[in-house]
Amino acid sequence: MKIIKMTFAVLLMLASITTIAQDKKPMPSPAGSVSTTVGFTDISINYFRPQMKGRKIFGSGDGYLLQYDKLWRAGANSGTVVTFSDGVKVGGKDLPAGEYLLLATPGKSNWTVLFYKDKSIGGNMSKVEDSNIAAKVTVSPTKLGNTIEVLTYNITDISKDSKSANIELAWENTSVKIPVVVSLNQ
Repeated sequence: MKIIKMTFAVLLMLASITTIAQDKKPMPSPAGSVSTTVGFTDISINYFRPQMKGRKIFGSGDGYLLQYDKLWRAGANSGTVVTFSDGVKVGGKDLPAGEYLLLATPGKSNWTVLFYKDKSIGGNMSKVEDSNIAAKVTVSPTKLGNTIEVLTYNITDISKDSKSANIELAWENTSVKIPVVVSLNQ
C-alpha cells in the first residue's frame, strides 16, 4: 500500500510539472541585456523590451503611450538597470561605480535622463525622490529614418582611444544617446 501511495504521489508531481511547462508563454515585454567594456570599465544594461504593437510611442496627447514631460521607467516591468564597474562621467556629471535605475522624461526637443540610486522602486515612478538621484543629464533625441519595433538599448560609438561611448535608447522613430566618459587610470 505504501508503494502504491508513493507511486501515485510521484505520478501526480510529474503531471503537475508537465502542466506548468505547457502553460508557459512568452512575456509581452521580454528581458534584454547588453554589456561591454569601455576602457577598463564594464558597462551593462538590463531591461525589459516593450513592443510598439501598432501604438504611437512618444508624443503629446491621448494617442501616445509615453507622454512628453512625464517621468518614465525607460523600459517595461521593473525598469532598466545600468551598472558601471568604475566611476564614470555621464553627460559631464560624475557618477560613482554601482547599479542605477535609468529613468527618463521624454520631450520633443530634450530628454531628461536620471541615474537613480534606489533600485527597489522598480517601475513605481510615484516613489522617486530627489535625494536618490545620483546624476541628472539632458540629451537631445534624434529622429530615426527606420522604425524600431521593440525598445532596444545599445552601448555605441566607442571612441578609438576607448575613453568614451554612448548609451543609446532606440524605440519607434527616436534615438537618445547618453554620453559616457571613463577613466583609463588604474
